[in-house]
Amino acid sequence: SWNASSSQDVVGYNVYRGGVSGGPYSKINTSLDASTNYADNQVVAGQTYYYVTTAVDGNSVESGHSNEAQAVIPTP
Repeated sequence: SWNASSSQDVVGYNVYRGGVSGGPYSKINTSLDASTNYADNQVVAGQTYYYVTTAVDGNSVESGHSNEAQAVIPTP
C-alpha cells in the first residue's frame, strides 16, 4: 500500500516491480489502480522485490516514481 497523491487531478496509480534496487522496473498492473493498495501474486519465495508507484492524471500524464519499497518473500 502507499499514500495517496495530494493532487486532485489523479485518477489512478501504476505499480512497478524490479528485481534490483533502483530498477529497472516493469509495470505489473494491467489497468490503473484507483485504490492505494495492490496485491502482487506473481512473486517467488526466497526472492526480494522492489516496488515503486506512479500517479496518473485524467490526461494520462504519469508522475515520476515514488520512493522505493522493498519486499522480501519468505521461504515456506
